[in-house]
Formats: sequence, C-alpha cells, structure tokens
Amino acid sequence: MTIMHDKLKWRPFWATHVGAMKGCLDFLNIPMSDAWLVGGIGHAFIMNINDNVSAAGPTAWNTEMMRLLGHNLGFHVSGVFAWKSDPQFEIKQKLAWETARRALDQGFPCYGWGLGIAEYDVVCGYDSFGYYYSGIGTAEYEFDLARDRKQELVSGTFTEQLRQDLLRRGIVLSDNVRVERRFGCWIIKDEDDGRRYSVLEDKNGRLMFHGEYEISQGFKKWTELGASKLGLLELYSVEPAFTSDDDAIVKEALEFALEFAQEPRKWVKDGFHTGLTAYETWKRAFDNRRADGFGTAYNASVWQECRMLASQFLQEAAERIGGSTALELREAARWYDSVAQELNILTERFPFHQRNPEHIRDEDALDQASRALSRAQIAEHRAMEKLQRIVHMI
Repeated sequence: MTIMHDKLKWRPFWATHVGAMKGCLDFLNIPMSDAWLVGGIGHAFIMNINDNVSAAGPTAWNTEMMRLLGHNLGFHVSGVFAWKSDPQFEIKQKLAWETARRALDQGFPCYGWGLGIAEYDVVCGYDSFGYYYSGIGTAEYEFDLARDRKQELVSGTFTEQLRQDLLRRGIVLSDNVRVERRFGCWIIKDEDDGRRYSVLEDKNGRLMFHGEYEISQGFKKWTELGASKLGLLELYSVEPAFTSDDDAIVKEALEFALEFAQEPRKWVKDGFHTGLTAYETWKRAFDNRRADGFGTAYNASVWQECRMLASQFLQEAAERIGGSTALELREAARWYDSVAQELNILTERFPFHQRNPEHIRDEDALDQASRALSRAQIAEHRAMEKLQRIVHMI
C-alpha cells in the first residue's frame, strides 16, 4: 500500500528545520507569516558558531525548544529522537516508522532528519518499504532561463516577458505572481494556487529553473533512517493545537532567545558559542584565517536569514501588541535589520551557491567580513538590550 499527500512539501529556508515545519503548517492550513513562525519558535534569534565556523553550526544544538514553543503558535510536535549507538536502536527505528504511518494515515504531516542529506525534510508519504520525502535536492531541474531575465528577478518584478518565457515551456501562471529572493535563489510563487518554482544562479551565471519540491523525488527505506555515519534519528508528527495569545508568544520566544545567548549547556554543545560570543568566535576565525569555506558560506546565509526574519517578527509583534511595548519592539526590529544588513555583506562576499575554494582565501573579503561582524555584534548587543526591556514590559 502507498499513501501520498500531494500538497505536503518542504518550504525553502536556509534553516531546513524551519522549512520542514512551515511545510507541515501549510498542509494543516495553520496560517502565519514566515517571520511569525521563525520568531515565535525562537529560531530567528539563534546563532551557533564554533572555532572554524563549520557547517554544523546551524543544526548542532538542542532544538527541543523550537518544538515546545511551536505549541504557542497552534501546533504540537511529537515523535522519536535517538542515536544509532543507543541500546535497541532498531526498536526506535520501528517506532519512528509506526509514528509516521499512523500520522500520515490520519492526515497529519511529518518531518525528519537525514532522509536525504544531513538536513530536515518533510515526510509526505510511505509505501511498504519506506518514506517518501520532500526537501533539498528534490526540486527537479527543468530548464535554463535566458540570462537577461536576471535583472527582472533581482528587481522582484514578474514581467510579461518572463511570463511568456515560462508559457512557452508549458508553465501557466495566474495574474497574481510574486517574486522574492530566498534560500539563495529566486522563488516565483503563484499566490492563487500556492505553486512555487525556484531559479538558481550557478557560479557560471546560468539561471537554472527548478520545479516544485515534488514528493516523488525522495525515498528512504525505513530501516536506513538514522543509520548514517552521524547516526542521528529524528522523526516527528505535527498536529493542530491551541494557540496562545500574542503577548505569551512574544515573551516566551524572547526569553528563550536571551537564555540561548548565554550559552547554556542545556541547549549548546561543547565547542560552540552563541550570542555576542559567537561574533567574537567568528571574527577570530576570519582574522586567524582558519574559517572553513563551506561553513562560512552556509552560516552566513542561515544567520542572515534569521536576523532578517527577527526584524520582521518584531515588527509584526509591534502591530499585534501595540501600546508602549510596540515602540520598543520597533526599535529592536531596526537593530536586527542592521544586523541582517551587515551579515548580508558576508553572504555577498561568500555566496553559497557560487562558492569556490578561493573565496575563503580572499584577504580583502575576509577583512571586510570581519569588520561587518564587528558592526553586526554592536547592533546585536543593542537589540538584545531592547529584548530584555520588552520581556519585562510584557
């Protein structure tokens, strides 16, 4: 027997855990902005850096609070977490398998770790042998766009020429189309029916057009989940839950953000640094020329996206809460917008999709990045001062 949910798909975020959650929420018709989700679960305020800025930073921390805070936003996450080295690991694999099948049979979405690469994916179906999933690498390349379409994408304008180019390829879109820059590529979204397409520019300037994150592209045998070299098994189901009021959502998210910034061992692994110390660690890696190239590009993209969404979350919170607290929320949003702009300098100097080994050896780029981090650290410090004040006001 095969069960498949065609509308259950991963959504493109640099933080793939968030992309998996958002895909599940869209499927459940639990509406919220990207910023309200990422801010409300606290992820917008996270930074996690080790001494060589490895690519492990964005995921190598205890993410339990993301799931717990999700309950404030109207969804409940439960499931299985295990390591391959755990006693009776095979029983945990079977429990994960049963969890996914039961949830999907009841119409509840699932997501997990490492179904494809070492990131989070949405589990959107199963057959007798394993899981079907949607995530990074499951969006199918279709064709190249003409390179002169780039300026239209950069401007965020869906032009008639671009519409005709797609029409000639058999892609018919409504009159309500939005173009935005996300996940290192341009996302073309038909607002009427929710279809999303992505355009990725490679290091040679090709504009590679990809289809939706199709569910049929990814498959994992259930006996192989968690059996990778890393040995991590995570499989969760998502169900609707009671939604807290806006004050509670904002207060508890910011309390977690401030706690995480203090580098508690409860959330942070040995060798990693958070909060303002993360900026010091990152700068030292640049100044001492020991930053990993792949990790630098990945961390820059993830944390820049987070701070952009942190600013948007605080702006939305100001509109929802109002009063004197709104003034402080908007001021904090401005500081996080400044952080995002400084981190954007890193994403431009060390672009993820156009990266090459020489990027991290560019002395000028490293010096510029280090100075940008210093400015970002100052802005983050001012923002965190505002967060402390907001928590006491709510």
